[in-house]
Order: sequence, then C-alpha cells, then structure tokens
Amino acid sequence: MGLRVHDVRGHNFPTTGKILHHKKQFYVRLECNGVSSISTLSERGRNPHWSETFEFADASASIKLSVYMKNSRGQDVEIGSVEEKLEHLVSENNIVPPGERTINRTYELSEHDGIKSSISMALTLKLSSTLAASSESTPVVTETMTSSLAGAHKAWENIKGPPEALQSASEVANHASDVGPTATHLADDLLPFLDRMDAFVQLVSKISEIHPYAKIAVDVIFAGYKILRAQQQRDASLSELIDAMDDTYDVIIKARPLFVEESQKNIAIRLVEQTTECGYFIQGCAQERNFFKRAAMNILGGVDGKIKEFKDSFRELKTAFQFRAVIQTEIVVARTLDVVKDLSIEINLNDMQYIGDASFQPEKGCIPGTRTEIIEEICRWIKRPIGPSLDGVDDTIPENEPEGATLFWLKGFAGLGKSALANAVADRFTKGKRLGSSFMFDQSNADKRRAEAVFSKISRDIAGHLPVWKQALGFIIQEHPDLRESPSVRRQFEELILRPAWSVTLTGPLLVVIDALDECGGAPASRQELLHILSSRLSELPPHFRLFLTSRPETEIVDAFANCNYVSQRDLAAVSEDSIRPDLAVYFQNRLETSRLQPKFEAQWPARSWIPPIIDQSEGVFQWAFTACEFVLSKGRDPISRLKVLLNAAQSNMGLDNLYLSILRNVFGSDPHDDRLPSFRSVVGRTLCVQKPLSVSDLIALRDLDEEAGITESILSPLGSVLTGVLTGAPVQVFHTSFRDFLFDSHRGGIFHINVAHNERILAKRCLEVLNTELEFNLCQLQTSYTVQDAHLIEQAKASLRARGLGHLLYASAYWSSHLSKTSYNEELAALLITFTERQFLYWLEMLGAIGEIYVAWGAMRTLIEWTTNHNDKLSEFAKDVQKFISNFSDVIARSPPHLYISALPLAPRSSLISQQYLSQFSGILDVQEGKQQTWSPVDRTFGDRGDFETKDITSITYSPDGTILIAVAWTGLVWLWNPSTGQSIASFDGFEESRARIVEISPDGRCFALGSEKGEIMLRNMKTQAVLWGPETVGEGNVSCLRFSPDVQFICAGTVLAYMGAWDVATGKKADTGSRQLKLHSEPGRRLTISHDTTLVACSPYWSSLVLFRHGDDTKKWSDRREIASFTDLIWSLAFSPSGKCLISGHNSGAVKIWDVYSGDLMTDCSTQHTNQITSFAFSPDSSFFVSSAADLTVQLWSGAGVPIGKALSTSGKLNKFIAVAQDAKSFATSAYDGSIYTWDRAVVEQSSLLDAKQDSQLLFPSIITISDDAKHLYGACYDHSIREFDMETGAGIGAPMRGHRSTIRHLAISPDESQLVSCSDDRTLQIWDTKTRMRVHDPLEGHTDTILAAAFSRDGTRLLSCSADETIRIWDTATWAPIGEPLKGHTDTVRTAVFFDNAARIISGSEDQTIRIWDAESGDQIGEPLKLHNASIQAIAISLKEDIIASADFSGIILLWDPSTVSSTRGVHHTLHHGIDVVEFLAFSVDGTRLLSAGDDQTICLWDVATGKLIGKPFEGHGGQIVRAFFLEDKSIVSASNDGSIRIWDIEAESPEPESEMDLQKSFPRIDRDGWVHSDDDPPKLLFWLPPHYRPGFQWGRCRKVIGCEPVDIDFSRFRHGENWVKCIKSANY
Repeated sequence: MGLRVHDVRGHNFPTTGKILHHKKQFYVRLECNGVSSISTLSERGRNPHWSETFEFADASASIKLSVYMKNSRGQDVEIGSVEEKLEHLVSENNIVPPGERTINRTYELSEHDGIKSSISMALTLKLSSTLAASSESTPVVTETMTSSLAGAHKAWENIKGPPEALQSASEVANHASDVGPTATHLADDLLPFLDRMDAFVQLVSKISEIHPYAKIAVDVIFAGYKILRAQQQRDASLSELIDAMDDTYDVIIKARPLFVEESQKNIAIRLVEQTTECGYFIQGCAQERNFFKRAAMNILGGVDGKIKEFKDSFRELKTAFQFRAVIQTEIVVARTLDVVKDLSIEINLNDMQYIGDASFQPEKGCIPGTRTEIIEEICRWIKRPIGPSLDGVDDTIPENEPEGATLFWLKGFAGLGKSALANAVADRFTKGKRLGSSFMFDQSNADKRRAEAVFSKISRDIAGHLPVWKQALGFIIQEHPDLRESPSVRRQFEELILRPAWSVTLTGPLLVVIDALDECGGAPASRQELLHILSSRLSELPPHFRLFLTSRPETEIVDAFANCNYVSQRDLAAVSEDSIRPDLAVYFQNRLETSRLQPKFEAQWPARSWIPPIIDQSEGVFQWAFTACEFVLSKGRDPISRLKVLLNAAQSNMGLDNLYLSILRNVFGSDPHDDRLPSFRSVVGRTLCVQKPLSVSDLIALRDLDEEAGITESILSPLGSVLTGVLTGAPVQVFHTSFRDFLFDSHRGGIFHINVAHNERILAKRCLEVLNTELEFNLCQLQTSYTVQDAHLIEQAKASLRARGLGHLLYASAYWSSHLSKTSYNEELAALLITFTERQFLYWLEMLGAIGEIYVAWGAMRTLIEWTTNHNDKLSEFAKDVQKFISNFSDVIARSPPHLYISALPLAPRSSLISQQYLSQFSGILDVQEGKQQTWSPVDRTFGDRGDFETKDITSITYSPDGTILIAVAWTGLVWLWNPSTGQSIASFDGFEESRARIVEISPDGRCFALGSEKGEIMLRNMKTQAVLWGPETVGEGNVSCLRFSPDVQFICAGTVLAYMGAWDVATGKKADTGSRQLKLHSEPGRRLTISHDTTLVACSPYWSSLVLFRHGDDTKKWSDRREIASFTDLIWSLAFSPSGKCLISGHNSGAVKIWDVYSGDLMTDCSTQHTNQITSFAFSPDSSFFVSSAADLTVQLWSGAGVPIGKALSTSGKLNKFIAVAQDAKSFATSAYDGSIYTWDRAVVEQSSLLDAKQDSQLLFPSIITISDDAKHLYGACYDHSIREFDMETGAGIGAPMRGHRSTIRHLAISPDESQLVSCSDDRTLQIWDTKTRMRVHDPLEGHTDTILAAAFSRDGTRLLSCSADETIRIWDTATWAPIGEPLKGHTDTVRTAVFFDNAARIISGSEDQTIRIWDAESGDQIGEPLKLHNASIQAIAISLKEDIIASADFSGIILLWDPSTVSSTRGVHHTLHHGIDVVEFLAFSVDGTRLLSAGDDQTICLWDVATGKLIGKPFEGHGGQIVRAFFLEDKSIVSASNDGSIRIWDIEAESPEPESEMDLQKSFPRIDRDGWVHSDDDPPKLLFWLPPHYRPGFQWGRCRKVIGCEPVDIDFSRFRHGENWVKCIKSANY
C-alpha cells in the first residue's frame, strides 16, 4: 500500500512569549514502517501550514505524526503526537484494491495554557491488487514469525553450561528447528560455520592464549545467528562474508599438525580476534533495522565496504596460515554502522576542557605474563556478546544481562595493583580498537583530574575514534557553546555522552576505563554527582558501553554500587595468594634479573633462592613489590646490599608500612635526633603538601628562606624508590598514595612523620613572599589590548613563564589561598598579605587573567575574608571589595587581561578600595569626567541561561535552605540548578515529560523539591539526585501557580491559576485532602493565588479585582470559610503572605503596594509612591523583617516588614525583573529577568544604595515610547510611571508638568497634523487626548476596545484617528467629536499591531500577528481584496512614504519588505527584501523625501536604508542597552530614537572629524558597541577598545550619538587613553 501525506495544517498552536507574544516556528515528523520524514520549519504563527508532500512507498501498519516547536537555543519541544492505523482507514473508507482515496483527518494534540491545539492532514492511500494479496497474508506471516521468535527464545533458554560443554552448533540449531519453515535465509548460512567454530574450540582447548577467546567468538556469532533467525533476512554481502569465514576455519581445522609453529599460533589468536569483531559486526547489522534496506534507502553507505575489508582479512589470515607467514595486517574493526553524511559543519572541539595526561600509560601496566587470570576475566567480561551471555558459569557476567551499559568494578585496598591492571586492560583494548577512553585519577593531580573533567574527556576521546560521534558532538556544542567549559557533571553526561551515544549505531563493545575513583578531585558535589551517575544512570547508555572501574572499597562507593544490577564486582583481596605468587615471581625476575645483575644474584642466592622470601615479604601487595624493586635499583646504590636489607627483615613481617620505614631508615638512619630529619620533614612535607606536583627546581624556589638551596635536591634524590621525578626534572610525586598516607599518620610514620599544618603555613608564607617579590606589571609580556586571550595565548603565557624559570610563581598565584585556608591567623602572614594587597594585587589579577585562572580570585578572597574575620578589619574589607571587583570585571579580565587596567580600574566606583589604592598609579587610561559610578552596584553577580525571551524567560526561582543552590524554571520547562555564589550551573533537566514546568518550591528541610506544570500537575524530586520521588499528580486545570510545603514537611499544597487546590502526602504522594475529586475555590477568572507559610490560608484575586481568603479546618485539608477582604479597580498582579502569617501584601497594576491584616481584614499600609507600574513579584525574608518587590517600571524596592519603604526603588538597568527569592540568611536575594538572566543582590548594599538615592532625590524618567512633531521641534515620551512628558531637544530636560491619566503601560503616542493634540493608547484599553500647549486632557478617555491598544494614527487632514488592538479589531474615530465612526474593522484573526491611513485617508492598511496585511475601505469598513501574505512571521510595523508610492512592512523575524501598494499581491510586487537581523523590527520611518528608511529593532540597533536600492547605508547605529522601540528622522541629518533601557538618543547621520586624530577618529575606527558592553572595531576578529559596565551604558555617547535624554549623562575623556600595542604605556613608569 502506498501512502501520500499532504496539506498538513496546524490550528491554534501555542505561543511562547509574553511580552511581544512572539510566535515560534514548528515542524512535523512522520513515521511509517520504520521510515521517517521531517518537514521544513513552518512560517511563524499559531496556524502553520506545510505545503510539502510526504511519500511512503510501503505503508502497511500505521502512520505517526509528531509536532515539535523549534528552539534555536535549546532542545526542541514536542507539543503533541497522533498515530493512525492504516488498516482502520482502509476499512472505514471502503478502499478496494486496486484503488486510491484521499481522506482528510483532524486530530487534537494537547492543551497549553488552556488553549487546545489540533492538526489536520490529507492522506492519500493507494492499493494495488498485489498489495492487497500481500496484505491478506500478513496475519499468517505474523503468526509464524511470532512462533519462530518464541521457539528461538525457548531454544536459547535451554542452553546451559560453559561453552566447552556447549552442544554442537547443529544441535543448537535443531533445538530451534521447530520455529517454523520460514528459517531459510542468512541464519542458515551461519549453521555450518557455527559447527566449524565449535570444532575449532575443541581443537584449541589446551591452548590458554586462544581457547577463552574462541569461546567468546562462538558466543558473539551465535548471538547474531539468533537475531538473524528471527528476522528471516537475506543479504548477499553478508552471506559471502560468512562463506569466507567458514572457508578459513575449514583450512585451519584440516591442517595437520596444528599450531606446531609460533607463527601459526599467533595467526590463530588473530583469527579469533577477527572472528569476534566480525561477530559484533553481524550482530550489529542484524539489530539495525535499516541495514537490509540500505540499497533502496541510500543509507549505511560504508557497510558494504567494511564487509569487503572483513573478507579480505580472512583470506589473508588463511593464506598466512597455509604458508607459515608472519601476518602484518591489522585486525579489521567496525565500531559503527554509521557514515558521516554532512561534512559541511566545521567541528572544532579543541577548546573543550580536556585533561590529556589523565589517559592510560601502557608502561604503567602489568609486566607481560603477570596477572593473566584476572586480566582474562576482565577481558571476557568486556568482549561478551551485546545481549544475553552464553557463559552461565562466569560470575563476572550478569546472569540476566541488563539492557543498557554495564560496569565492572575492580576493588581492593592500596597496593594490590588496581592501577596496573587498569593500564594493562586499557592498553590491550586500545590495540584492538575497542577502547573508547580512559581517565586515570591521581590524588597528586587532583586539582586537574576532577570529576568535572571526566565526561568531557571521554566524549572527546570517542570523537577521535568515531567521526559520526564527532559530528553529533559538534552539533551539540554549536547548540550549547557553554558546554565547552561547563563544570556541571550532570550536563556533561546528558549532553556530551548520552545524546551522541544514541545518535550512533555501534557494533561491538566500546570500553571506557576509569582508574582510582577514590582519588577523584573536584568539588564534593561534583564527585557525588559522578558517583551517582556511575551507580544509577549508566543503564541509560546503549549496551555496547562497557565501563571498567577501579577504586578502593570506600564506604560511599560500596554503598552506591550495593544494589546496582548492571555492576559486576571483583575484590582483589579475595584473589588467592597461590595465584598471585607466580605473578610476583615473574615481576621480580623481570625487574631485578637484568643481564648485568643476574650473575651477581645467582652467585649470592643460587637457584633464585631470594625470590620466595621476598614474595613472602610482599604479602601479595604489588605496590610493595614495585617499591622494593625501586629501592633495590636506586641509582648509585649497590643492588645486592639493598636486597639484603629487605631479606634480612624477613622475620619482621614487613608489610607496606615497614617497607617504607626500611627504605627511609636505609637513607636517613633510625636515630630520632639525626640532624637530617628536620630537613626531611620540610622538603618531603613541601613536596607532598603542594596542591599539584612541582619540579625539584620549583620546590627549591618555594623553600623556606632559612633552608639552603641544595638541601631539597639532597633529600629528594635518594628517594627515587618512593617518589617519581626526583632526578628527571619532571614534577615530583609519590608513586603511590599509600606513601603519603604513611607519612601523614603520626602512629605509622614514627620519626619520619610529617606535620601537615606546619608545612601548610610555610607554603602559605613562601607563596606570599614569592608574589610580593616577583610579580610585576605585564609579566606575561602581553603585546596588545585589542585581542582576546584565547586558549593558545593562555598556553603561550604559561610556557613563557616556565621557560623563564617562574613555574613556582604560577603555582603561588593559583594556590596561596589554598594553603592560607589551612592555617590559623597570625601576624606574620597578615603583614605579608598587607604588602600583597597594597603593592602587588593588580599584577596578580593580571597574571591570573593571562594564564586563564582569573576565577580563582573570587574564591581566594572568600578564603581571605574567613581568615581575617575578627582579626584584621582592613584586610577583610579589602577582600570584600575585591569580590565586588571580581564579580563585575572577571569576564573582562579573562577576555583581555590589559583591560584590567584600561577598562576595569578607571570605571570601578569611586568608593572601590582597589580604585582608591591603585588608580593614581596609572595615567594612560580612561578618565570619567561626568557620570562616574559612586558605589558598587548592589547586584553581586549575574548569571543564567541567557538569550531571547521566547525561550529563556524564567517563571520561578527559589533558594535552598542552606543557600548553596538556586533553582530556576525556564519558560521551556527546563529546570536549572545553579550555585548562586559562583554563577555556575550544577544541573539542568526537563521538569515533566509531557508538559512544561512552571514553578518550583524546595522543602524546608532541603531534602526534596516540588515542581508544578502548565497542565496543572505536580511532582516531587530528590534534592540531592533530582530523581522523581512521585508524580505527576493532577491538581486541576491551568498552570500550577503556587506550591507550599507544610512546616513539618508532612504534606504539600498546590494551587492553579484557575483556583483548583489540592494537598499531597510528601512521603507517599497520596492525596491528603478529603475526597478524591478536584477542589475549585471559585469559578471566576483571575490568576493570582498564594498559600500561607503554615498552609492554613489561601489568598486569591477573582477577576483580578477582589481579594478573597480561604481557610481550612484543623482536622481536614478541605478549604472553606471564604471571606472577601476588599475589591478594587486597580487590578491585583501579585500576592504574598508574610512568613509569620499575620500579613498579606497585594501588588497592583498602578504600582501600589497594600498590606492587609489577615485576621481583621483591615488595610494596614497603602503605598503608591515607590513603584509607578505593575508589581510583578514579592518575596519576604524568612524572619519577616523585610520584603522585596519588583515592578514593570524596571525597579526593585526594599521594604521593612511593616511595609515602610527603605529608601528609593533601585533601577534594574532596563531589565524587567519578574520573580524574586530571598536567601535563608537574608543577606542576599535573587531576581530573574525575562531574558533568562538571574541577578543576586547584596541586601546590605541594596539598603545603602536605596537610602543614598533617596537623599539625592534624583529621579530617572525612563522614557521608552516617543513621538515627534513634523517640524521636529517637539519631542514627547511615555515613561514607565504611565506619564507623558515633553523633552527639550537641546538640553534633554523635561518641559512643564507631566501628563497623567493612564492606569497602565502606554503603548503608542501620535501627534495631530496641526500639532495641537497628542493621542496616547495603553494597556488600560483606552485612548487619551491631550492638548499639547496646556498638557491637559481635552476629552474623556475613548473606550471600546476590549484589549490592549497597540497603535493609533491620524489621517493627514487630522479629521480622523484610527486605533488597533490585541482584540483583533481596528476602530476609527471622528476627531471633532471623538465619537467612533461605524463598526470596528474585523477580519484579522490575531492581534493587530499596526495600522495607518493612506490614499488621502480613503483606505487603511493594517498588519497583524496573523502574518497578513489587509487593506480596508475607510468609509465602509470593508476589506479590499484578499489578505496579503507577504511575510512568514507576525507583522510588527508598517510605514508609508510621504508620496504614498512605497510601503515598508516589517515582521518578527527581522525581515522588511518594500512594495508598491498599487501593484502588490501575495505573489508579486515586492521591490526589495531587507534583512535588519533575526529579531523583531519594532518600528519603521521614512525620510521626508522618501529616499531613506529607518528600522529599529530588538537587536538594539537602528539601520538606515536606501529605498531605491534596498542597501544598508553605512553601519548600524549602536549604543542603546535594550530593545529600540522607536526611531525618527530629525530633518535630514539627524535621528532620534528611544529604547526600553529608558533612554532617548539623538544621532548624527554623518559624523565628521573636526581635527586629525580626534576622539571622533577613534569612534570611527571602533564604531561598534555589542550587547555585552564591548566597544570594538568592525574587523574580524574585532579589535577590543574598552568595556563599559552596565552603569555607564544608558548615558554613554559614542560614534554618531551626540545626546542622551532621560538618564544620567556620561562623559569620558580619551585624551590620554593608551590602547592597542601602546597599552603598556598606561602605567606611570619610566620603563614604559
């Protein structure tokens, strides 16, 4: 049956934005009989249409259609799917073969925010007579196949016993012969070969190097046979391969005598390896559903070539065996069936974090011939078939093979040889091309070999082996660039391992080796997360992944793996001593019986009599054997004498500790008063206490100044048996961590015990002394301030310092605070720190930036604060100031270290202690003449998953009780866990599978957190692991808008925006309220609802205009006792109870904040002076001592618990902050912005800044919407306080009194042609008319629209006014009477965003979010012609030239079209297509002569266009710090613009330099200002001139901007500014 799907249409699809109601793009995925097709992206909008056709030649089962919402910055979101059985369609529509019928179907998808979506499509089915016959026989075939599968499964289960006891392959086949007559295909080709393999296994049963792996080869081949037998497939290429294998084995088995020569044995070993690989390949082909369709589908293009390689390999092996040749060719390995199809992506993974030296080292593996039994056991586990095992007696292989990846845990105490085994296994499998990656932890390198680096390295290693993995990883990194440096272990596993793993078709095992997990470095939470993933999430990977792990049996690891079904365990302590003794004998012989020493040993100890006692000494511990050999072979010492030392101690039962004692006593004696012991403790203590291994020269440089330089080398050089690198110049470190443990333990170390605390103090002292004497300006010799300090330059800087003998300075810079943290306060170190902070501090920051370690500084200052608290206020205050400095400038210093001096230092606040200390030492830097920041911003840190508000908008945030985690929920439903102190991501995941999370709440005990969804569901997750504890459970219809745990964490209450309520038992997830039906508090609309902290009260606001309380009884969770407190005309937008439960606060549309007594219902406080626009959120401190509010006027306000405002509301720098959370310690709070930004605020600084602003009594107006008169003399701006003001174009000052009347945000302003009247429209659904001279309202508000009015426009004669609205209509008004003319213009199916008169006001043209432009008869109100479908996105702006000969229209996707209204249709008449960018174009304006066009966009730029050519004129105008919402021409030479950053800018279209080398020339050379605040050139890559902190951006004038209105002006003097290669001259020094 053939199937064609066409005319696919979506209906009422969900929107995602809430500020501009942006529409997303969608696509569909169709699946039929294993074949899938994906559509193109739809046009933007709620009703997408796909015109393409989807063909399926062989359609017999069902068709599945899934709809996805495209997310350009994150994972695409499935919004629904449907599946239709085709046989049902055939029978339902009576389609008789041969025949064809087209059927139209409509399916409901899902509900989002109360909106139901659906999709329709046409399905054309075509039945032929042959297809019909085939269809009739299908049930019979299906029944036979089902029986075959069952029989094969039963045969499989009947096979018992080890492979050598296995029945012959023919017998096994006979067991399965009952499965039916259809088994006559590829599986039959394998039968004789399986017989041949069985015979081969018997032949090699006595050859230990071959036999175990021959058994594995049989297992793997049989696994493929089982699958093929069930499938009944044919494939000529695979049949030929099996024939080649069979022929090769036939020749070998018939050969006599067999394996008489070593070369033949080696060939047999390689033959078995090749057979195993071929078995993996056959099994993979059988499991890949598209394999047998590859020719028709043009997939798996490399498979047939790989089959040829296999056949050639077997033929070469056969020939080599016959002629006793030495085989040279490599084993053919097929690790994947995939072929990289798209090479267009440039994949550069080099800047992903990668710890290359954490890979295995073959020289650290086992000596050949040793540990063979355990190695073979591990290898058999790794090489077993992908699927159920035949080997029932091998307890290392799970009896019931798990479906996903598996793990082999080799555990054992120190010194048993775990690491040697890990290196040996890794080496063996890398030669066999089956090693995916290795990661060897090492306590000596714990600072680098961290949990945070594991999965990044593993993924990069696998990408090096598998091009298709590399391609998948490249796409993932392009999608999420932050993953290159992400410290999140969970994100790395999910994005860098899981995602590519399931996009690759693997064949055979892929081994990952992780050694010494117990020595894992990194943050405790990261280590815990790594262990959690290894013990509970590996099964999410494909079964091809085999992970070999070693560690000591530490309690947390033992507990983690205790009940893990995919983990096989082996304890080295349980290995019998008899099996270890031969290995140790081989080891000692190999190490000590060299050609030079063997005769001497034989003369001293005939017949190797020295070996048994030395083995006895080792007690089976390989680390003992290694250390003993290193001791005997120490350079410059007599091996015979040294061996005698060990043998003479045979009676003392040495063990590892006694061996260490013996070695040390041999060097330093056993006298506790030996004068060398203090030096030993100092030198070795320093060596072992450094945070990373250092070379001898660096250790000498860090010695105490009282210690002679030669002491270090003299102490270390004899210790080559326990320390590596003592004579080679390499970093010195212990061979094994047991030596460190021995010395640090006073009971075990005896006279050699090292006092760690003493050595930490000495190291802290020496690091500070090094910093104070050796740091200097531009130590890393940075050449220019224009370039970015990339990874190459960072490595170059480090290499330069090491080459100059300054490796110890690198160490001191990174680790001084680590050593300081392990000491107690003392004046000696404090004095060094004072010198450091007063003289060297900036040079330290500079060097950290140059070597890529600037983020170390913040943690170092935290250490300094803790160390000095209650001891040294000066140092403590300095450290606090530095934390502010680092929080504000660390990204700048990391990007280009010279900007520490030329950007950060001069632009730091006047109050900054760093600025006060160091600013006077630099002259060639920026000089802020006006607008200097006075104090640090109260914002401590900014972080988050930032981007467009369509995908990144945050819907909820909350702190954990200990303040270490902040959870945020994004609009996409993604849940993020952040560290609020560092801004680093901890984890992220989708909150719900079939819905989007909307709200989060953490339990008071911090053990779990609850999520609420857009579909009215809740679930509970574990705080530590994020695992689902229960849910989802249904609350009711609508978004869950409130969650609250009871104080004792016994139950959790939840409420939705539609007033449904419920309570659940936290432990069980069972409903806690009486009855099972859903409880609805009220039936009125209104989305504000909150629950008191003791969960006894609910407050809500029906119709947004009343305040109602509900209470439940003591013995039941049933809500009752409805009590209405008050009603309002000022709508409620936010509600919150105080933690004490005594007060309830309400936030209103006007910005008013009201506080109510919960018990009496009385209004306690009513404040309407702090905010001037809609309240978006409240949050109380835990002790009710204060609360914080945020509002749409772009401010936050701090209040006392009684409702008294503390100082003045603080600006959020043009960002709308929608949600607030207060930390448990009440020292900080967090706010979230619509673009995904999260801000953490210092409450104390907020209070100081608020009080300071109140004293200054300054008020920023934040104008955003503007309009100008035709003569360009009058400028009006709508401000965030709902007022309208006139501004002086020259001075920027406000003129006269503000015009007030609107109750909500003003959306548009329009001036009448005679300039006597000004019209404003608003979210309050009214238009207001103002006299421009008196600034008074001249008429009652015009009402009629039922939703936000977005635009208004006068006719050119001024007699009529039109308005357009989100209610999908346009209205026309008589300006003489202000009465409506006729009925509203209806026809658009979505918000009408723009409309204007044209053709002498006879017609109206309008643009809508329904993506159409419509033309109307202004007299009759009728639509003229069909809607114009010119755009593929929502229409935002329309402008008409003065001559009305050209129209410009712009949409949400950044496209602008120029067209002639007299000739245009939906298919022709567009003159030019202009690309402003990829974001919304907010506004368009023609010049008076119609030759130029202005476009203003959300990308914070203004573009000037040539109308005749459609070309961009010059560069975009940049400088605004937010979306630009308006731009007009001022005569011919200037432009005026306004942004939602609250500023108005006036620009010169052409800016001429008044004199050579002036500041204007600098602005021409560096014209760009990006969103991050960098002023740079237009080059690629750009040259960085300087960086502007957020405080300066609104008022800064640059390039063609000559005036800023509405915010504090900023004036910066550039006359002495040194930049580029001259940046080094910024310092006051003769040397520069």
